[in-house]
Amino acid sequence: MKASRFFNGSDSYGRNVQVAQGVDGSWFYRMYVFNGYARAWSKWADLDTDKHITWATESTNVYSGEVTPLEKPVLMWGFNSLHEYADVPRVRLPEKKELTY
Repeated sequence: MKASRFFNGSDSYGRNVQVAQGVDGSWFYRMYVFNGYARAWSKWADLDTDKHITWATESTNVYSGEVTPLEKPVLMWGFNSLHEYADVPRVRLPEKKELTY
């Protein structure tokens, strides 16, 4: 499946994180971690949008406390904001599989 939106950044522990939204609206993420042999990107995993996806609409200056509204909402991963790519790179997301009985 193709990605319609793509975000890149890091989490609070410094690990690189990529988040992508599929064409059908489903969300996926992967991390750059040690896999037992070397550091590499993990497989794409489903992202629970209720728990993990929050959007920031304003920014607060730590020193002055001044709150400024953002032009466009920013995707937050923990305490860090992820940067959205203007041009979506070619990433291959897993297909959503329907349960069959």
